[in-house]
Amino acid sequence: MHPVRDDVFERFAKQRKGDLQRIARHTGGEHQLADVVHEAWIMAWGLRMPGGEPLNLAEATREVRLLSHLYQRLVRYTEQTVRRAVRPGLIVVW
Repeated sequence: MHPVRDDVFERFAKQRKGDLQRIARHTGGEHQLADVVHEAWIMAWGLRMPGGEPLNLAEATREVRLLSHLYQRLVRYTEQTVRRAVRPGLIVVW
């Protein structure tokens, strides 16, 4: 059995398109809307609620949880660890 049903995910993607587009914009051009939707699908499969139950996107609070995790991974984590990373041996001349 799939943790996230296809029809439920499609409804989520349509209803939350604006939120998904916002996440794509905040990646600074690294991801397009389609990339964000695909990442959300993968993430929805792996996310579990604190009690271990699968993520049920039919509930609004679960949608927010997925969006929050998605934003953290694609925007905040990348911003802190990749975009602002200091690379050893890299000499910047101004």
